[in-house]
Amino acid sequence: MTCNAGNIGLTPTEAIRLFYRQAIDTGGIPFELVLPEETVAAMQDAESGATEELSLDDLKFQLSPN
Repeated sequence: MTCNAGNIGLTPTEAIRLFYRQAIDTGGIPFELVLPEETVAAMQDAESGATEELSLDDLKFQLSPN
């Protein structure tokens, strides 16, 4: 099922206006942002230095289909 502003009786302009109003009232984005655990773990690995450094050429080689 596709969800859009029209499904709940709002025009796109009204939906954007409502989003802005909620952002102002809450002092931020009016919904919870959730990062996948895999992304959080990768970010922590990068920050702690637990990742392998690669040159651009090495990265291209690893990503090549052959």
